[in-house]
Amino acid sequence: MPRSAIVVGGTGPTGPGTVNGLLARGVDVTILHSGLHETTFDREVEHIHTDAHSLEAMETELAGRTFDVGIAMYGRLRHVATALARRVGQLIAVGGVFYEGWINDQFHTTPNGEIAETPRPPYTFPPVPMPEDAPMDTNPDNGFARRALASERLVMDLHARGVVSATMLRFPKVYGPGAIAPIEWSVVRRALDRRPAMIVPDGGLVQETKVHAANASAAVLAVVDHPDEAAGETVNVGDDRPVTTREWITILASALDHRFDLVSLPFDVAAPSFPYARDPWTICHHVLDLTKLRTRLRWRPVVGVEDGLAATAHHLAAHPLETGGEQERQAGDPFDYEWEDEFLEAARALRSRLEALPEPAFRYRHPYRHPTEVAT
Repeated sequence: MPRSAIVVGGTGPTGPGTVNGLLARGVDVTILHSGLHETTFDREVEHIHTDAHSLEAMETELAGRTFDVGIAMYGRLRHVATALARRVGQLIAVGGVFYEGWINDQFHTTPNGEIAETPRPPYTFPPVPMPEDAPMDTNPDNGFARRALASERLVMDLHARGVVSATMLRFPKVYGPGAIAPIEWSVVRRALDRRPAMIVPDGGLVQETKVHAANASAAVLAVVDHPDEAAGETVNVGDDRPVTTREWITILASALDHRFDLVSLPFDVAAPSFPYARDPWTICHHVLDLTKLRTRLRWRPVVGVEDGLAATAHHLAAHPLETGGEQERQAGDPFDYEWEDEFLEAARALRSRLEALPEPAFRYRHPYRHPTEVAT
């Protein structure tokens, strides 16, 4: 078990669970972060306040310091990995999911990662579930994905060259207390506003792997607990099972004693659902293969999907995002109910027209023979 660890970040949604888990293991913890957001831990830890997006700033603050474990959960990963590599024995890096087919090839991003234009979502057909060795997105126009993958390669190259024992964790969308711009707010606010209906694309049957902050922290700690098994590995992280959009909305709303009439529209025209349908940029199941996490690292979920989503709904109801505030704007949901109602009315009108059409002449019958007499 390591004696010391430095956590870059530590105050976001997965930080407290990771830091407290290290403290429970008797590890002396230092966190490096901007200082803009503070949180409490089970006991005092050392804070280094600097810019985790600047290699020079981190090099200055960490001069002469070494640690058994370095956990990169914030900042520019390529700079954090470079700053920590020769100062730690084990490097645990956290990144996102950038598999081929998960990201629209028509995506264009600006140098700072903003979407230059929002394309219509195409249907794609990536593997289900998605293993870690599946092809990665190589779209040169998606600058954010390109830099993220370059950072992944840097981390694994540091391991291959023997500079540090490294592990790369791929996180999907994190939810739970402290999550940044939580998409669950799209459902929670509508439930609190007692909206009678909510649009679901393609029946709400698209499946997605999400991860509760506590389960994500447990994955980081599993790497700490199994350093030999984790060395040189890239590992998918997620909840114990994926959820459909329909189930996700239903669990969140039920926790607040509300029930929506879920109105299905084809995904490519269900524009009001894009902010909360998680991946409007591609239409497919976004399911991660967690076999390596479960078997090699012996990870077990801390929170089940139902309990995690229900707790998130209660937390957001008790700590609502400011209407029109920064976090709500970051979530990208306009909450334009008048515009939304136009889609709902159009969907109802189409359904009425279709139901008025004459029924077909044929009837379904069981395909196998059912003779009334035994053949001789």
